[in-house]
Amino acid sequence: MKKILVIIFLIFSFMAFSESFEYSITSNESRIGTSTVNFDEFKFNENTLTELQIGKTFVKYESYTQYNESWYFKNYKLDIFVNGYKQGTLISKYDNGMIISTFNGSKLKNIKIKDPIILDNNIIGHFFIFNKMNNLKNKNIKLFIPSLLLSPRTEKYVIIDSDFTESDSFYKLKTLNSVLEIKFNDKTLESVFDTIKKVKIFLNGKDMKKNVLEKEITFKSNNFTLYGSLMYPQKLKQKNPAVILIHGSGPNDRDETLVINKKIYKPFLEISKELSKNGFIVLRYDKRSYTILQKKLKNFDNLSVKDFVDDARAGIDFLNTLDEVDKNNIFILGHSQGASFLPLIIKNKNIKGAIAISPGLLNIFDQMEYQLKYQLDYIKALKNDEKYKQTIDLIEKYLEEIEDANKKFKDDSLKNDDVILGQKAKVFIDWVKFQPDPYKDIFSINIPLLILNGTQDLKTPKELLESKESSLKENKNITIEYLENTTHEMLNNITMNFNDEIIKNILNWVNNLN
Repeated sequence: MKKILVIIFLIFSFMAFSESFEYSITSNESRIGTSTVNFDEFKFNENTLTELQIGKTFVKYESYTQYNESWYFKNYKLDIFVNGYKQGTLISKYDNGMIISTFNGSKLKNIKIKDPIILDNNIIGHFFIFNKMNNLKNKNIKLFIPSLLLSPRTEKYVIIDSDFTESDSFYKLKTLNSVLEIKFNDKTLESVFDTIKKVKIFLNGKDMKKNVLEKEITFKSNNFTLYGSLMYPQKLKQKNPAVILIHGSGPNDRDETLVINKKIYKPFLEISKELSKNGFIVLRYDKRSYTILQKKLKNFDNLSVKDFVDDARAGIDFLNTLDEVDKNNIFILGHSQGASFLPLIIKNKNIKGAIAISPGLLNIFDQMEYQLKYQLDYIKALKNDEKYKQTIDLIEKYLEEIEDANKKFKDDSLKNDDVILGQKAKVFIDWVKFQPDPYKDIFSINIPLLILNGTQDLKTPKELLESKESSLKENKNITIEYLENTTHEMLNNITMNFNDEIIKNILNWVNNLN
């Protein structure tokens, strides 16, 4: 089995009837996954689907557990997937005081134990049985963790002693390297917080952070299902302002997750949390290309930039179906490619204002050529050619490829099947034909528009915006602000954290509109 880093968390939940519960999972307040539990108390079984993003790795766990009438486990099956590919199946069976397990048909270590309590890593549904086993509270119990059988280094911990205690406001479970605080509302699990790993699991629609709630949603765009999250203030008014977040280029998830130097950043999640705390209902969603890749769908080659615009327009329509949304107070925020497309997205839509973060102002061929030349000059100015030689050589290679493609495009000799930077030229050709002049589109916008650009942006450099600033400002709808020490990825390049000045600028601008 492919070795992967697994974030271990254990939670439990109560339920009175056969129901399905959906949970969100965060680590250090950043969303990393979801879990759905179906529990049937009449048939004594449950199944759990957990999906996690760990860096650039996507892990999925599908489990099924059958219990006896005393809620001790009888049969357990776990399928593990990494980046869409099945890694294997773990099966454990309890029979006459012995646990017998296999992985992909190969026998694993047998475990002798009486009445095992199963509690596998990442399988939230296993905690549901604690509601049926009240005699376990305030006791030291033995837990069986099947997935620890998969490694010789961890199989000795497959049976562990755990203290399960009850306090006034929550249950506490101590395991090998976790201390879990488990809170309930009546018989329903509301949240579990691992005080060691800082992992939190909470029922969708329940507390994500102070005064902010979140729930999973789906909406349709040209018969394609898009998956997203709706974040909103805990105390909603009768009508509330709303904003939809539109991604940059590439197969982005709803958080615009990226990894830099092994650190995970989620700028759209940061924006969503801060705007929700300030009264907004915020819609963010997984980009169509992301969903196609994750679900291994077969229509990736048929994607076009028009699909992304249509999806954003469908998101606006979805917001308009919500009773809590003020239909005359809907905003749209786009980043990079999403910022350039804003004028196309809002056409014939009732939008109060738009925020463009780091928009590209040139057609995609000219923009990439400008970007690479700028990056090359920037690195060469550091006067350490030896240190950056590999980077300089790579940029020069890309620049030569883009310049050649741009020349061919302009003299109409570029073919759809030609390859540019590893992609078919058709992607770029269709993009330019769909939006030949982003600057013209932005200049023609007829609603209030805030343009934000970082001074340390190496992809849509401030110098390009500055060269067009005076002409853009001839349109009195347009406001332009520059963010000091801010990268294209919305990070402060000194602290390498999300730049909160982005939120401050947005809120000040919105307040001035009212």
